[in-house]
Amino acid sequence: TTEIYTLSLHDALPICAKCVQPGVILSKPIDLGNLLHPGTFLNGVRQQTARQTGVALDALKQISCWDRRAMPSEAKVVVEVTGLLLQGCVFGSDGKLTEAAADELEMVKVDNCFIAFVPPDVPGCYPEGQYTLTPVYYNTTRERLLTSVCVPITSDEQKWVRLGAALFIKEL
Repeated sequence: TTEIYTLSLHDALPICAKCVQPGVILSKPIDLGNLLHPGTFLNGVRQQTARQTGVALDALKQISCWDRRAMPSEAKVVVEVTGLLLQGCVFGSDGKLTEAAADELEMVKVDNCFIAFVPPDVPGCYPEGQYTLTPVYYNTTRERLLTSVCVPITSDEQKWVRLGAALFIKEL
């Protein structure tokens, strides 16, 4: 078994080396559910943004959107997150939250979400009152919160809180 482990590690090293080259990791959508520590990854994105923008790490704020074109130009490091699951509602044809029909699945896979960190004076992707800040949990037990993302809405924000709208990086 030591030979198999050594061979596997030997084969994996060139792949890992490619991943750490500048720009490779963020060049494709990332499924946070496949990462060992997704929170550490997002913090690394924040650190990289601080370096590139010269803004203090603690001064940066997270913004998010579901259409890459809505991301402001000040967003220097953008992560495209794939594989998120939505519970409590669905995205309608207009790209905004809609109540789920009684016969719909409890969990639905959603389109990719874009996350970035920007200086505090940069506006978010959606106007005030047209989004709800939706929690993103590690799994469906809702025991560990990873982050929150903006999700576009057409009605009262509290409605989505009452419906239990939440996103998950993996199903348990």
